[in-house]
Amino acid sequence: GYSAQGVFTTLAQVPILSETLTPTINNLGTSNTSSALTGGIITSSNGSSIIERGVLYGLNSIPTYPTNNTSQDYVVADNQDNFNVICIRLDRNKTYYFRAYAKNADGIGYAPVKSLYIPPEIPRISLMSQGGITSSSIIVTAEAYTYDGSQITDKGFIWSTSSSPLDLTLNTKVNSN
Repeated sequence: GYSAQGVFTTLAQVPILSETLTPTINNLGTSNTSSALTGGIITSSNGSSIIERGVLYGLNSIPTYPTNNTSQDYVVADNQDNFNVICIRLDRNKTYYFRAYAKNADGIGYAPVKSLYIPPEIPRISLMSQGGITSSSIIVTAEAYTYDGSQITDKGFIWSTSSSPLDLTLNTKVNSN
């Protein structure tokens, strides 16, 4: 005798990725956006040719490959098993999540997610005017600003009677409103 008939499903043989490379800030510049360098390592194609590889990224803590109903930022990489990409248009003062992926005829394989915080811009100073110089005083006005609109939490002037570099812990600070 034969055994009873049965139905079984085989698991898809999606690619295996060992890791998403730790993202690093690639360019901060003076604009509101930045970019990051990251990548992935494919350890197995699982017997089916890799048709696409790259990195998904965004503010969602688990980036997934876009479908007809979803959108996701991603960068397609070249045809290497170890690949690097540059992810662009990253807003400052936000945490981004990166996930390497590879796609074959059976589906999509993912690497673990890595994150990167893009810091706010360092404030810029524009010297507006100085005057009223006497032997014991000076009047100085300046404007502090950022390109990205980050809040400036403290501002003022540091002064010293010494020619050594100014240091907030050693010199006198005059707060400003």
